[in-house]
Amino acid sequence: MRPGALIRLAFAGGRTDTLRVVLTAFSAMLATLAALAAATVIAIPELANPMLTFPGGDSGLANNDVYRSALLREPGLRPGW
Repeated sequence: MRPGALIRLAFAGGRTDTLRVVLTAFSAMLATLAALAAATVIAIPELANPMLTFPGGDSGLANNDVYRSALLREPGLRPGW
């Protein structure tokens, strides 16, 4: 089936079917945005070796001053370590 025919069939019903198509597209857009945001946070490099522990309890993780958001700047706020 051609894409034009599929779109025409999707919108052929009443208001409920049209609302279903719109909400499905909107939720797919939100899921894509959430996945991209998570991938961005995961891709942030650490600035020091997280396995090192220095005297005084410092873990050796430095702040990444390139970012404005504290979540992206401070490695201790990102879960997973």
